[in-house]
Amino acid sequence: MRQLFSRQLFYTVFQQPQVLVALIVIVFLPLLFVYTANLFLDAGRANYVATVESAVASIHDALALTIAGDRYQPAAYEEMVLRTVARNHDMISLELVVPEVAGLRVAHSSQPGRRDQLYERDLLLARATIEVNQTLHEVVVDEAGSQIQSVRLVRDQSGTQFYIISTYSLNNLEAAFVKNLWSIYPVLLVIYVIVLVIAIWHVHAISYRDLFTYTYDTLRSRRQFTQMIAHELREPLTVARGYASMMLENNTLSQKDRAELEQIKHATERIASSIADIVDVAKIQAGTTQLVIAPVDIGEVTVAVLNDVRPRLNDIPITLVQSGRLAGAVVKSDEQAITQVIRRLVEHSIDNLVAGTIEIDINARRTTCDIHIKIRGKGPAMHDARKTFAPFFATPGSKTHETLVAGLSAWIARQYIDTIGARVNVESIKDVGVDIVVSVPTSYHQHTAS
Repeated sequence: MRQLFSRQLFYTVFQQPQVLVALIVIVFLPLLFVYTANLFLDAGRANYVATVESAVASIHDALALTIAGDRYQPAAYEEMVLRTVARNHDMISLELVVPEVAGLRVAHSSQPGRRDQLYERDLLLARATIEVNQTLHEVVVDEAGSQIQSVRLVRDQSGTQFYIISTYSLNNLEAAFVKNLWSIYPVLLVIYVIVLVIAIWHVHAISYRDLFTYTYDTLRSRRQFTQMIAHELREPLTVARGYASMMLENNTLSQKDRAELEQIKHATERIASSIADIVDVAKIQAGTTQLVIAPVDIGEVTVAVLNDVRPRLNDIPITLVQSGRLAGAVVKSDEQAITQVIRRLVEHSIDNLVAGTIEIDINARRTTCDIHIKIRGKGPAMHDARKTFAPFFATPGSKTHETLVAGLSAWIARQYIDTIGARVNVESIKDVGVDIVVSVPTSYHQHTAS
């Protein structure tokens, strides 16, 4: 819980305007909707009450005109009261009250048993006595619910005063508004869910933006570091390779010294080549390397690579063999990338073989051209084919610098494979060897490259 509400969390929230806005929206918007809905319902209720009061006033006006235009007729007035209540379903009662010496007497009533009873004088009645010829209203809330009590004072032609007193029920109105109020809550819930989804989306968008920024800065720092290291290593390697070449020109060297210098020169050349390849791979990953798409004969590229690699074997008992189509296996791709794939996989095989055979079988298909590298023999790489494309891995009995170079060759090959949109499959067969199959599409499509 302490971690959930840590100071860093609040700092992050208040430093991100979008997160802060999302939280404010989540907390306050539903409350604002409820408050607004209540305001609308209250306004609708007030309008309805005003409409009811206007209707009741019209009824009172009609009764007042009837009473003022005639002399007192008890039977006619009684029928008029009952008929008026029958026509207005929400009208609870309608009474004609006459002021007498003993008090206010109910002369006519729509409720049985109320006739000739005394009516209790109240403030509304007192106001009606003063404000003649208009209907006064008062909203009363009691155990029976909400009601509108209306009063009007009128005189007939004989001078007799009558209070027209009516009670109008608002219970149906209240029930309708409560029903509408409860129907609003599901709508508010849907709105809240939508707002919550939008807020979560904003938070994720901020997280993705921060992650993108962090990843972009990390990749940029890595590219800069790679370029800096490559620049710093090239100069001493060039000096070492130059001195080794100069010393090899000395004819007085012993055979042992010459072999050691050759090994030094070869090692510096390999490291310089690896540095150049790492820089190229960094460019590929950064998307700054432009591929030159043109027809490439994989058979011819394979022959050229094998001819270039064979001098490296010297006295190593490894045989390089090419089978399948030696020419005519043409694909539309980048020749340099395919050359690097074949070269790096062959070099990887040589570095991880003590003795044996490396066979490259070219098989042209309808949509792909398969480069099948069959590695047969004894070597540290034969024990686990799953680590073929790992940049660094340890093999039994191998030295650190040998592991680095061997793993790096296949890893660089994998980068080129992904760049040209090819697929690779590695299979280890016990007591037989390792098979590496690279399927190059016959026609390069940018979306196939990963």
